[in-house]
Amino acid sequence: MKAKKKFLQPLVYVLILLAAIIILFQWYTVQNSRCIEERNKNYATDSAEQTGEQINVELENGLNIISTYTFFVGESLEKPEVTQQMLEAIEGNSLFDAVVFTDKDGINHVSDGRTSDGSEHDYYHKGMKGETGISVVLDSHFFDETMLCFYAPVRYKGEIIGVLRGAYLAEEYLKSMLATTYFGQEASVHLCTRDGKVVACSDANLHQGDLIDMLVETGVIDQETAEKAESIFENGGKGSFICSPDSKTDNICLIDLPDNEFILVQTFPKSVTQAMIRDENIVGIQLEIMLLVLFAIYIVTLIVRTRRERKLLKDENQQMGYIISGVNTLFSRFVMVDFETSMYQYLAGTSPEKKDVPVNGEYKDFVPYLSSWVKEEKERSEFARQISMEAVIEAMEQQDDLRFESHVFRNGEDEWEHVNIICLERKEGKVSKILFIRQNITDVKKKEMRITQALQDALLQAQHANKAKTTFLSNMSHDIRTPMNAIIGFATIAVSHIDNKNQVKDCLQKVLSSSNHLLSLINDILDMSRIESGKVQIKEQECNISELMHNLVNIIQPQVKAKQLELFIDTFEVANEDVIADALKLNQVFINLLSNAVKYTPAGGTVTFRIMQKTTFRHGYGDYIFVIKDNGIGMSPEFVKHIFEPFERESTVTQSGIQGTGLGMAITKNIVEMMNGSIKVESEAGKGSTFTVEINLKLQDIEKNAEQLKELHGLRAMVVDDDFNTCNSVSKMLTQIGMRSEWTTSGKEAAYRAKIAYEEGDSYHTYIVDWQMPETSGVETTRLIRKAVGDDVPIIILTAYDWTDIEEEAKEAGVTAFCAKPLFMSDLKSALIAANNLNGKEAEAPAWTLADFSGKRVLLVEDIELNREIAEMILLESGFQVESAPDGTDAVSMVEKSEEYYYDIVLMDVQMPIMDGYEATRTIRNMPRKDVKTLPIIAMTANALEEDKEAALKNGMNAHIAKPLDINIFMEVLGRFLK
Repeated sequence: MKAKKKFLQPLVYVLILLAAIIILFQWYTVQNSRCIEERNKNYATDSAEQTGEQINVELENGLNIISTYTFFVGESLEKPEVTQQMLEAIEGNSLFDAVVFTDKDGINHVSDGRTSDGSEHDYYHKGMKGETGISVVLDSHFFDETMLCFYAPVRYKGEIIGVLRGAYLAEEYLKSMLATTYFGQEASVHLCTRDGKVVACSDANLHQGDLIDMLVETGVIDQETAEKAESIFENGGKGSFICSPDSKTDNICLIDLPDNEFILVQTFPKSVTQAMIRDENIVGIQLEIMLLVLFAIYIVTLIVRTRRERKLLKDENQQMGYIISGVNTLFSRFVMVDFETSMYQYLAGTSPEKKDVPVNGEYKDFVPYLSSWVKEEKERSEFARQISMEAVIEAMEQQDDLRFESHVFRNGEDEWEHVNIICLERKEGKVSKILFIRQNITDVKKKEMRITQALQDALLQAQHANKAKTTFLSNMSHDIRTPMNAIIGFATIAVSHIDNKNQVKDCLQKVLSSSNHLLSLINDILDMSRIESGKVQIKEQECNISELMHNLVNIIQPQVKAKQLELFIDTFEVANEDVIADALKLNQVFINLLSNAVKYTPAGGTVTFRIMQKTTFRHGYGDYIFVIKDNGIGMSPEFVKHIFEPFERESTVTQSGIQGTGLGMAITKNIVEMMNGSIKVESEAGKGSTFTVEINLKLQDIEKNAEQLKELHGLRAMVVDDDFNTCNSVSKMLTQIGMRSEWTTSGKEAAYRAKIAYEEGDSYHTYIVDWQMPETSGVETTRLIRKAVGDDVPIIILTAYDWTDIEEEAKEAGVTAFCAKPLFMSDLKSALIAANNLNGKEAEAPAWTLADFSGKRVLLVEDIELNREIAEMILLESGFQVESAPDGTDAVSMVEKSEEYYYDIVLMDVQMPIMDGYEATRTIRNMPRKDVKTLPIIAMTANALEEDKEAALKNGMNAHIAKPLDINIFMEVLGRFLK
């Protein structure tokens, strides 16, 4: 019985192996068939797309030829009549099989004098409307076959007098283009109309009725594939579908030719696929036989090798025992952990110190035991986390040992020990077995601590405080000077043009924008908690990318002018302007990058700023790319590696005398990464640098600039810019607004096209022209357009520069309005509305001047006369009755002497010479009268830190407003308490 069992066991193994081989071969055959079918489908799809492109090109050529013929026919006519002789001459010199003229009454005329009625055909109706196109004539009066016709209107003195058609015999004309073979086997290719009727096919067979129905009836494709194919006929697009195994074809490809209203249908020869599958299966069988032979050789080799290694292993184990006994003198205990089984085992006769802990068990029980010796609770939790299975596996991905120093409490005494974790085995790159060893280092540690502890603590504290404050203030120095430069520059311009109201207003708005930016920076500097920690928080709020970018340009413009640089700014496919982000931090990033670009670019150089938006599939977010490029001095490859490190400056920069702290790029990178973005740099010494910032921003719920302008819907617009990307971007925005947009990169071509459109009666309604172009400037282009079309149409100049220097010249040339780059959808719509007088409104007054607090009495407590004068003017403009007090003592006296409910609100300064605002507020609140308990008292002070706000509330004030005043916030707070 035992002998029989011994015989059957190998036989069972052989049968199992054979079954595995058969299953493997069957799996291989199925996978191979699918792979080949998919590969052939892709190959057929590529071939069909190429055929479709060839047909599109050929049909486009036909349209161009017939358009040319109609042009010359119209030009040569002396009277509104196309004669038989003209048709004969055209037919004799053209490639068309026939040339037919349909007069305005719908009568077809051919070169041999025959006529027929064509008034019911689409080519007649569309041609008489001025359209050019392609028509398939299945029931021609003159020919027995299907004709492919190219038609265009014939004009005599601007009036359409008929339609000229160039006709091909569809089968002969398209047969060579449709002919396709795969590995010597002909494929069946058909060109169909959208209703499924066959125009031509590669096999020259006549097909009646719907092509897809015919293919199903003849068994070429199955019904499921036919339904998929029908969707291409109905909805357009393209598709490739693998047919069922019992179909006569392997796959079918359908390509929609939308420009010409045709569908290309191609069926792949099934015999090709079957032959490829058969050949691949034969190769698979040969490969399996070779693998079996190699496997047998490997088994025999493995048996011999195993016998040899068994003897070596015995010797090694004996030697390892000697080593372990020696190591025991240094390390008290050894524990091996197997992460595959999650088990631990004490080795070399060692055991746990606690008797109730087993020498082997689950690792999850060993971790709490080992960490329980750690003295401090926080360190105990951290040590338990560090030696957890997941943390150890992750930490040992790139190294073979870990060392932890632990402060433990053992036998009633403080001790220190090293816990070493050594990798014993890896599987698939991940550690699978480790060894724990522990070494007592108490004596060494105590000696080290006595020597260094006191000095180290003092040094670390001093370094931390000084470094945080110095680094933060150094960072701010660069950022503060940039808006200050803009404020001084625009204030100087305003003073020198004091009589130009519009220019002064524009300068003051830019000064206000830069001032707000400077105020935000100062608020950051005064936030002492950030200075102490060295951290800056991201404050997300609603903002508009267009406004942010234009404010940025206003700040940087004076630097660009001073260096005599060219600044090019454009946008590309920015669909969402309204986002939620920290506008101040974004400003800091781009001011740093643009300031550096200006600083390190010599006079006469160029700085380019491009804003783009990528398509993202994350709902409610937008991916934005900002590219700042210059052709300045550039950087060496060695310095590029360290550019984002603090205090790094290249030697050539320091030698050239260009000032800077070397902190700007470190600040920029930190801010970008805090916003979950990325920044990269490409640079070459002597050629310039390119910085690319990519940030994912949350979108606001409501898009404010998505609607079209109904008044401009369907009107033509011309974009003129020497940059292709700008033309394309502006044209797309005009199309979204609802206009018919065209573009050109040449000012002279724009004027020529304007003249042609004007003469044809379909003039351009609006022109958008770049200021600086190489061939002709924007102003010169405007003169040419005005000369061609007159003074009625709006012409908008697009520029990245301050246009005040050329405004007078431009308006004399005929410019209607100006629009600043970078151009966003909101900017374009505002420019169009202004240029076309669509709003019909005058400029609105500031919101704070519209607030009405008539009948309300306010007590203004302010010790500085200038501040008091500003506040009184704002309050009086808003309808308040204002009473003032120069100190807290005066305020207390005025409230005390007044009747109850006399004052509706009190605005209280904090720092005053005799009685400060806190004490005055507490005194008023403690008066023996009813109204002071509910009287709104608002702190209005330059003490703007968070602790100042908390102090105001603790001392009885209702709210806190920081100076300098943000008027909108000021009015909002007043309105909240005076409802």
